[in-house]
Amino acid sequence: MQFLSHSRQAIERMGWLLLGATLCAQALAAQPVKNKPIAPAVREFIETTYGKWDAHNKGWRADDDSYAYHVCDVTRLTTGDGPRYLLAMCGNFVDTAQDGAATSAPDSTGGQTDLYVLKPTGDGKGLEPVIKQTNIASGNFGNAADVSIQQLGPHLYGFVIEDGVVLQGYVETGRSIWLPRPNKLVLAAKNIDVSMSNTGSDRCSKQPSACEDKEFDIKPDTASTDEVYPLKIHETGNRGDKNIDANYVIRFDPVKQTYLVPKAVSEQY
Repeated sequence: MQFLSHSRQAIERMGWLLLGATLCAQALAAQPVKNKPIAPAVREFIETTYGKWDAHNKGWRADDDSYAYHVCDVTRLTTGDGPRYLLAMCGNFVDTAQDGAATSAPDSTGGQTDLYVLKPTGDGKGLEPVIKQTNIASGNFGNAADVSIQQLGPHLYGFVIEDGVVLQGYVETGRSIWLPRPNKLVLAAKNIDVSMSNTGSDRCSKQPSACEDKEFDIKPDTASTDEVYPLKIHETGNRGDKNIDANYVIRFDPVKQTYLVPKAVSEQY
């Protein structure tokens, strides 16, 4: 994941695109939202956009909406153009959201994920989207996938969605990455493998040499000065009777606006 490096002056000219040349110290490591206070302006934006808090379904929900939304993650950044909030909202079907686990929705029915970069309104009394990407299908059994806000470059934060599926003995988890660009959020990586296993499948039981169980440790290369950090990936596990121990570096193509993800770390069953 490789971006062009920029001087401080160039970064400041690019404004919110890089989400600030000077970042709040609190934003350097995104944490689960349960450990973060939600600013009153963010809460007001959520209520205006999604409806009142629905205690039964444990989320914000309009009366006619099929989903109840909760905050997956939120991060405040300071930029040369003023504060910005990155906000990830996750929507679960109302049939399943109240229990936090699906019981009635089929596996193929996912949840919804909405991503925002917010700025203060002109009067300074509220927040409005600079850019947004809504209605992203994610998760299964009626629940949205996990979303986190992560630092992906020296002056760049993005949204990481981690999704997975268990089906007929196959288990896989993958990661997609959305990055803020000048006028939209772009899907910079559709899938980067996090874990894969077919040990419970018929294929594995009939063909032991095809059995595999592997993990992918993904870390941004924070030593880089590229606009977007390269991703260092360490793959471990086994396939048949052979151990797996491989390393990859994924760089970002600033022209294509995508990570150059090799097939070896983007396979799916």
